[in-house]
Amino acid sequence: MAGVSSALPVGAEACRRPACGRHAAGRSTPDAHCVAACYASFRDQLAGAEQVWTSRCDACSRVEGLDLKFVLHAGSYVVQPVGGGRELVGPEVVMAHRLLKNHAAELIGRSAYALITEAAAARLAVPPGAAVELTETYDHYPSIAARVHALG
Repeated sequence: MAGVSSALPVGAEACRRPACGRHAAGRSTPDAHCVAACYASFRDQLAGAEQVWTSRCDACSRVEGLDLKFVLHAGSYVVQPVGGGRELVGPEVVMAHRLLKNHAAELIGRSAYALITEAAAARLAVPPGAAVELTETYDHYPSIAARVHALG
């Protein structure tokens, strides 16, 4: 196993693209502005794809209903070599995965949102803004406080 780190790396390839000028300018972690820029880029590309779509199959006809949710969490992890690649492991990585199943959409009434845990908000200095506070509870973990920012 490699060493333990306390800052999760950027996993969203979209945040490395020019849509997020702050990241492109050398910032090593995404923030709320970067997430909003990534979401806007996704919606723009989806709108462009819809204009040239020719298939009317069931899957293609539902493409306009696609949306994104972002989960930003910070904590310690270990990088472990697995099958020629690298994988992040540890309790905080498990928590990040569990946070994908949350009550944010019910709380804000939208399916597009950015859920930012208090740990990530503190590390990235994300101001609360118009976010809605949320606390999630998962088996075998303490409750985790987060903020939900509506997108779109």
